[in-house]
Parts: sequence; structure tokens; C-alpha cells
Amino acid sequence: MGKKVCCLSFVLSIVALWCLFVSFTQAQSAPQWRQPLVILTLEKDGESFSVAEEPLFREGYLPRGKPLTDPPLVIALRDHNGNVFYKSGFDFPLLAREGSALVQQQQITLTLPWPTEAERINVLDRGGKILLNRAIEPTSENQSSTEESGYVFVAGEGDPNFALKFLFLGDDYNGDVALFAAHVEGQVAQILKTSPFSQNKKALIFYRMSSADLDLGCMVEGSLTHCDSTSVQDAAAGVPYDEIVVVVNEGGAGGLANFFVAYEPHPATYAVVSGDVFSVGPHEIGHSSIALMDEYLLHGDGSEGAPYGPNCDETGCPNFADIPGAGCYSGCGFANLFRAAENGCVMYDLSDPEEPAFCPVCSPVINTILSQYDGEGDGTTDDGEDTGDDDGDETGDDNEEGDDDGEDTGDDGDNDETGDDDDGEEDACEVAKAVYYACLSTKSVFACKNERHAYMEACL
Repeated sequence: MGKKVCCLSFVLSIVALWCLFVSFTQAQSAPQWRQPLVILTLEKDGESFSVAEEPLFREGYLPRGKPLTDPPLVIALRDHNGNVFYKSGFDFPLLAREGSALVQQQQITLTLPWPTEAERINVLDRGGKILLNRAIEPTSENQSSTEESGYVFVAGEGDPNFALKFLFLGDDYNGDVALFAAHVEGQVAQILKTSPFSQNKKALIFYRMSSADLDLGCMVEGSLTHCDSTSVQDAAAGVPYDEIVVVVNEGGAGGLANFFVAYEPHPATYAVVSGDVFSVGPHEIGHSSIALMDEYLLHGDGSEGAPYGPNCDETGCPNFADIPGAGCYSGCGFANLFRAAENGCVMYDLSDPEEPAFCPVCSPVINTILSQYDGEGDGTTDDGEDTGDDDGDETGDDNEEGDDDGEDTGDDGDNDETGDDDDGEEDACEVAKAVYYACLSTKSVFACKNERHAYMEACL
């Protein structure tokens, strides 16, 4: 009997290794694959966190990660034994409204992996304090479609295994596929003629849904348009995508503000544009995909604020000092901030110039991000960023065995302090952060995977 058990264990080990090998090789040739997902909306009220609405479960594609370098919050997914199998940093995005202060959203919707062994979510702060401890499970009432969605290639020269994939969804087209397709083609053409996107076509692919009958709950309020984020992410999950652009059939509505403006590129962000106003497309994905600020004065009352994007700086523009071609011009979202170009930047000028371009500060930021998706950058093909590797990024399954972070996994949902906040660990966190940032200054995020892993382990 012992020999049979030993033999069986050996066979199971070989099978497990083979599955791991297949998973790894698939990840190199097809970074995204269909898997069980949960679309989860979190809500905060002061220091309290809750699941805002019934989670939605479905089969689909997980968008590739855009890890935050200094996340104030962490979401951890656990199995029935309390083992962490996925961990990701996040923050609640910002919402900008004209004529009012910039405010932080009180809700965020995330698409997360949810394999059969998953049982519980935790939200933790930087120090490891549990802010939310909640068990969730699929039922007959919270299942979405498992069908693969039809989609159409629009443009792009990128390799689908590596390229940054934009997916266009249509709202309020009432089945008019021809009109939806024409609007998407106009939006894509504008993006591809805008520098530096025009120089990075090998890093880009654009898709649209093949149907035009979606109802994404989009509402236009002046120059701000917002949609139901659960509906948006549910519709997109049937297609392998990285970024979402919602095209709203609101003729003549003008530029429609992107719903989310994040501190950094963030998996919850997406752009919303008016279908027939093509000049606004590059501007809105500048928000949602690159995390750039508006450079025109967003608030007419001259209100002041702090920079939350790389393209706005404080008095004297110290962050622009070493950037070729960058100036220092008053006004960048807020009256007390400064921009790098007097005019002409896509984030400042929403008109349609013959040769649209981003400013000398925005452009290198865009180039750095897109260099990770052209299939030619160092570290791109062997990182495992898209495969669920163990670096704790937005898309990864870090396969942690056991509850090694000392978090409370009980059902009481209390705010137990977890982890050791002594000076030694704080010093280790600062050192790991400095090493990771130094790596990012010369290499892509893909090439800095080991440094990021060390940083996440030390600080989260």
C-alpha cells in the first residue's frame, strides 16, 4: 500500500509540474487566458470598508497588471485554509469635477481572479491592519455570462502577446454597429496620429466589440460622463484587454471627462469619450492609461491643490529641471501648479491641431510605459508579469503557501493589528523602496520584477 501511495504521489507531482510548465509556456505565448473571475465593488466610509453590492462572478480575461509603486491599501484573497493566493496594492481613484474640489472616490470596482478554492477577501492598510474581512461565494444569483465576447481588430502593429490592448465598448448605440464602428475608427485614428503614440504603434493594438447593443449605464452630467463600472468591466471581461475606452453615443456633447483620475495607471480606471468628438480620445486615455493631470485650469475659481500626476509641478518646476524642452508655465489643473509647455499639449488643448502631441514631460512618461509592451524591451518575455507570478502585482497569483503575513483570517472582521511595525522593518521597507525606484529610473517595470518583489515583501 505504501508503494502505491508513493507511486501515486510521484505521478501527481509529475502532473503538477507538467501543469505548471504548460501554464508557464502558455503565458509566454498567450499572456492572458480565460479563468474564473470576480468583479467586486468596494466602498469606504471614513476608515470603514464594505462590499458595496453583490459580487459578480464569471469566466473571462484578467487585465494585465499596472502595479502601484506605493499603494496605501492591499487586497488579499484567501482560500478556505486562510492561505493567501493573490495580493494586490490599490487605492481609491480621484474624481475631478469642474467648479468643485478634486475628491477621492468612495467606491472602486476591481476585476480579480477567483479560482474554486477562493473563499475570502481582506483589505489591509500599509501596516497590515485588517480593514475588511469578508467571505464571498458564487451563487445562482450572482453569475454573469461565461460566453466569449465577439470583438473586432481595428488597428495596431503590436504583437498580441505583448502589446497594450485597448478595447472600445459602445453605450447607447441601440444596435447601430456601423455608427459605433465609424466612431471607434475616428477615435483610434486620432490616437495614432498623436505623438508619441504615433511613434509607438508596435506597442499598441485596438479592438472594439463586434456588437453595439450594450447598456453600460452611462450618464452625461455637463462635461462629466460616468458609467456603471461593474457593467463596464463585466462587458470587457469576455475579451483579452488591458485598457477600456467607453464610447458614448452623445452627438455634439463635446469632450467628456474620464470618470477616474488615479495617482498612477490603475486597473480600475477607464476612459469615457463622446463618440463623434475625436480630439478628446488621446486626452482621456492620458488620464486613464498614463495617469496624467489636466493642464488647463480645471477649477475656474482659482483653487489650489497638490500635483497628483507627473505633468504638473510646484513653484520653480524642480521635477522638470532635467527634462529636455520642458518649461515652467503657470497653471496646471490648479492655479498654484505649473505645466511644462505654454500651450499645444494634448492635456492642455482639447482642440484638434493638425499634428497633436503631448508635452515634453508627458511624452517620456508615455514612452516609458509603452516600451514595456513592444516585445523588444529587456525583461519583457521572461518576467511572468501576465502569468500570475509571485511578485504580488495586480494580475498575479503569488501562490503563497500558508498564512505567512500573520494576518487574522477569522470571521469577526475586527481590525487586528498584524505584522511587525518596528524600526527594523520600516528601515527594510525604505531600503527596498529605494532600490526599486532606482531600478525604475533606468529600466522598465518588467526588468525590475525582482526589485519590486523585494519591495512588496518588505513593505506590504
